[in-house]
Amino acid sequence: MKKLRLTGAVCAVCFMTALIPHAANASLVFEIERVSDTVANVTATGTLGLTLPESNGHQISFQNPFAVGPVGSDNRDTFGSSTMLVGTTLIDFANVLGPDRSFASGVPWIYSGGGPSALNPGSSVSGTLVWILPSDLTLAPVGSTGIVNWGHATQGVSTGTWTMVSTTVPTPPDNDDDILFYLPAIIAAAKNKLVDDPVGDQDSDADGFTENQGDCNDANNSIYPGALEICGDGIDQDCSGSD
Repeated sequence: MKKLRLTGAVCAVCFMTALIPHAANASLVFEIERVSDTVANVTATGTLGLTLPESNGHQISFQNPFAVGPVGSDNRDTFGSSTMLVGTTLIDFANVLGPDRSFASGVPWIYSGGGPSALNPGSSVSGTLVWILPSDLTLAPVGSTGIVNWGHATQGVSTGTWTMVSTTVPTPPDNDDDILFYLPAIIAAAKNKLVDDPVGDQDSDADGFTENQGDCNDANNSIYPGALEICGDGIDQDCSGSD
């Protein structure tokens, strides 16, 4: 019986193939329902990829869903509300990200997530996430598309795509005084007046946590509650109060 021998070239090809992310990493399809220039309902079908990003696995990043986007090192809250679950993790924050941030690579993003633990590979996505942009920004027009990364913007792992879709405008009730019908619009308008976070409650390093949420070093995106702790290096990476 002949023995199969692998040449060095074949082995190298096998090794490089093992390094290519699994195709399932691009299996999520997000629909961004454009309610207005600044308000969107985000839903998804499919599952999260199988390859964990190297850092910030608790968040998902949407590349440039803007017509007028953030500039410079902008990093502001754009979270409205959420019932979106990735597996069993509730997505409970969202921020715009200016193109000058070190990990944005010249492109504006919106990053959303929950945590502090990394999202589970292969998790299904359900529910709706509501974005409410600061009033000086504008969502991309209907029909626009882009990529979605798991983890930090350009440093993350490709996990899907987004498409901007139109919304169905509901018929107003017969009673124009029905506050329940107009309440979402009232909340959105009030939210848009709060363009900036309160002083001291900005996520300056875009790791998904502010100082008020327990980030003990908001100038370093590798330090946040739940981060991987490296024992004995004199740095409290997970903000537990000790190394």
